[in-house]
Amino acid sequence: MALRIKPDYAPAIEYRAEAFLGVDSVDAAQAALANLRQMAQSDSAQAAVFTAYADTLMVAIERYRLERFVPQK
Repeated sequence: MALRIKPDYAPAIEYRAEAFLGVDSVDAAQAALANLRQMAQSDSAQAAVFTAYADTLMVAIERYRLERFVPQK
């Protein structure tokens, strides 16, 4: 709902992308990451906000990959 009202709302984009990871939709999470990075480049006033959420999402994607592909002890 938040993204219908404000499509560039970084917290909702990042949160939804983490939900995509929860259902193994890595491609959708990667697309959201690319979207956040693009918004950071195109909106200098909000670049720091978009970059922060992109960084948070990038960590979540890396954590997902490590948990899925590295054997746990």
